[in-house]
Amino acid sequence: MGIDRKTISRWLVVGRCPERSPPAAKRHCVDPYRDFILERYGAGLDNAAQLARELRAGLDYMEPVYYRGDPEKRRSERAAKLRTAREERRRSNAERLELAA
Repeated sequence: MGIDRKTISRWLVVGRCPERSPPAAKRHCVDPYRDFILERYGAGLDNAAQLARELRAGLDYMEPVYYRGDPEKRRSERAAKLRTAREERRRSNAERLELAA
């Protein structure tokens, strides 16, 4: 059956199987714009491309919710970490060669 005997024992002590709770609602990236989308859809706009254009045009006054920072900054930070790690390896290799000599 795939259920451990301890689980069955616990259910027998309680007298019933546990109730399953519904899964938690996940946030979606369009949630902040939900009211606007529903308003436009209610007004008869059912063209997704037009809706996307209107959303993009209004983004200068709408705050983006899922902002992960500047991608260029992330790239440069990662490159700096890689350079540092590479330099550390070179130094340790050079030290190892000096000790061997």
